[in-house]
Amino acid sequence: MNDIFEANLGNLQRIYSHYKTPTKTLIDMEDVINMCTNDSNINISDKDIHFAFGYCHMTVTNEERSWKNYLSLQLVEFLELIGRLAHARFKGASAEMS
Repeated sequence: MNDIFEANLGNLQRIYSHYKTPTKTLIDMEDVINMCTNDSNINISDKDIHFAFGYCHMTVTNEERSWKNYLSLQLVEFLELIGRLAHARFKGASAEMS
């Protein structure tokens, strides 16, 4: 997995940066939905998008004060999101190819 991410890191960083603005430095759920539905057609359900977004976050140490960290993604979390979306999109594909 790491080899795939390293080989494509520049492109993934450009995608991540595309959804940022000068006033919004991290991407959020709305950006992820737009990326998966409007900006591309990866044929993935909203449920899978929401699960991938929820599961890709790092643990927040002080949730009472920093709960907003769960509403947006840092670059490393975005990379995990991409892996989770790929897994959801292609689950069972190896069985179909056999």
